Amino acid sequence: MEKEREYVLKHMNRLYSCGFGIDEAKLAQSIEDLIGIMKTPKGVEHCMKFQFPDTNILLQHERLLMENHVFVDGHHTIENPRLVLAFGGTVSILVDKYSICEVYATNDAVVKLIAKDNAFVTVETYHDSTVIETQNDKSRIRIFKR
Repeated sequence: MEKEREYVLKHMNRLYSCGFGIDEAKLAQSIEDLIGIMKTPKGVEHCMKFQFPDTNILLQHERLLMENHVFVDGHHTIENPRLVLAFGGTVSILVDKYSICEVYATNDAVVKLIAKDNAFVTVETYHDSTVIETQNDKSRIRIFKR
């Protein structure tokens, strides 16, 4: 855990990250804490924009990341997640009923998205990531290229 925290802090200090993020990273006691920081609004934006952490670091914790809907590679299918971070691989997502979902994709991630009923989905894509969308019923999908 100490190695990962130092890796995060070195990166954050180099790129002039906000004091809150640095303080939170210093206080992190586990990989789960670092994943929690990654999933905050500023954390997501930073990770997507700077393609951070490196894929090799992420793969070391792939099981725990997948449990938190953070995907690095491979093929995955999930239903009605609240938040998804895709750093690579292919993620198929079904969002239905009155569900709301936020998706962030970077690197070469492919997001296959199906929205049905009254679902609402926002997607932010960075770098070479792509989205394949199917919108049904009264659902709404909004895609933003960053």
